[in-house]
Amino acid sequence: MKKGILLAIGVSVAVLTTGCQSTQSIAQDTGIEDEAAKAFIGNGLQLSLPKIPDYPHELQAMQTLIADHDGRTQALQAVLSAKSDQVNVVMMLANGPRIMEVDWTPEDILETRSSFAPEKLSGLNILADIFLVFWPEAAVKKALPENVFVIQKNGLRLIYDDERQIADIRYYTKDKRGRDHFVLTNYDLGYSLTIYSDEMSAQ
Repeated sequence: MKKGILLAIGVSVAVLTTGCQSTQSIAQDTGIEDEAAKAFIGNGLQLSLPKIPDYPHELQAMQTLIADHDGRTQALQAVLSAKSDQVNVVMMLANGPRIMEVDWTPEDILETRSSFAPEKLSGLNILADIFLVFWPEAAVKKALPENVFVIQKNGLRLIYDDERQIADIRYYTKDKRGRDHFVLTNYDLGYSLTIYSDEMSAQ
């Protein structure tokens, strides 16, 4: 019951927004029938997002995101909902307004931006990071470009090619507040993303 109340509060916060907003399709015609879009995950390297999300179970989580890039740190909050045929992500400034919503279905990928959204914040890059962290190793392997590999062991997922380590994800046990804790470090693009994820019940 408590988790359900918290989820309802989180979703209520997520849908409140101020300022102008616009919605556009960010799906791409990649020339491959079962692909929805491509997103850069490294220098000259793109992850292929499948047309059908195909997340293996249902996930609904409140998240705190700590992004570090170019010596700057920014805290964001997110509501993530994922299942086999839909992924929805609502991004908010920490204790502030909604700045972006991304909705990924087999029909389209829609990005809704508010006037508060940073110019460089990309719905496709958000989905790519989520995919690298949360999707099964086999799905990530299939989505990576040729000659880029993934291996996971002892709570560490490595993304690499023959020349360098491109990114890694470290999976930690729950903290004192019961939150899962992940750290994505992208060496190619020079940023890290720490994710505190509190899985919720919809009931």
